[in-house]
Amino acid sequence: MAGERIILPPFLIADLYKNVLVDIPGNVASVAVSSVVSMPPTTKEAGKIRFLGQNNKQVVVLLKDSQSPFINDSELDFLTKILKACQLNLSDIAVINVANQEISAAALCGQLSPKHVLMFDVDPAAVKLPFTIPHFQVQNFDGCSYFTSPALKLMIAASADSRLLKTKLWVTLQKAFNLS
Repeated sequence: MAGERIILPPFLIADLYKNVLVDIPGNVASVAVSSVVSMPPTTKEAGKIRFLGQNNKQVVVLLKDSQSPFINDSELDFLTKILKACQLNLSDIAVINVANQEISAAALCGQLSPKHVLMFDVDPAAVKLPFTIPHFQVQNFDGCSYFTSPALKLMIAASADSRLLKTKLWVTLQKAFNLS
């Protein structure tokens, strides 16, 4: 135990030190945090959407979690597995917690230009989309594909219901991302 090194994920470091973290050139921890986490906006960035990830492949994940700044650890682990199955990783996406900030589809498209928006436990009306979508159905709108799903936490449990939800999610992801 004495010689073990504990590595915290960047989003946790950002959450722990959100008001005191300083980016020092050459400091690996601060470089990792600043490259993965969009920090809370300053007064001149007040309209900017805060997100986890780098949005390299323009995939936005919307979720609702009032207990976490972005996403809790167990759901992040599950989301990471989903992303890996879709040949994506955290740097390819932008995770946005709509419980902590109000966003609109127009602002989302203006700032992040998403190609895909995955909404976990987020109603399309909450982001001011002009339509509703049944769970696990892909809806194309304004050059972007949207789909809704129940909350990630419902898929983590080891039950028949969660297995069914995971299967439906996987079928939808295959369709949305043209996976075979």
